[in-house]
Amino acid sequence: MIKLPKDKEEVLCISVHVTNSTEEVNGEVTTVRVNFNGSCSTDWFKGAILPGAVDVQRYGKNGLLSLCATYELNGEDYTGAFCSVKIVNSGVIGKLTPVIQTDSKALHFLNGAHLSATIEGSGTELIIPILMNEKSTSDANATR
Repeated sequence: MIKLPKDKEEVLCISVHVTNSTEEVNGEVTTVRVNFNGSCSTDWFKGAILPGAVDVQRYGKNGLLSLCATYELNGEDYTGAFCSVKIVNSGVIGKLTPVIQTDSKALHFLNGAHLSATIEGSGTELIIPILMNEKSTSDANATR
């Protein structure tokens, strides 16, 4: 039986370890590329971030303009099936919108779901909780 998350339920929680970063200045905009690795361990999915994960942050004279983290995890969904989860998390601090694509049949509800995320921690160790939003849970229940 396929289970569905509740509104505001944490569906993924990504533990991030920053490995390095580079900075490029172009006029008044500074672009920082942050490379990272990490993992996810929730009731829904357990897996590791694959090499190549990057967060591109753009700063202007008044601070952060935008960020966009792109990464892929391989692991197991809650049924024990091997799967991949691709995440693009973009926005600004306080308003992050992850977009997820997965090949998991059990986690198909994440494809195109309305999600939100936050960033917790600082320095090289961060936690990224990804939450299901109400519209996604009602959409998923309607198509069940």
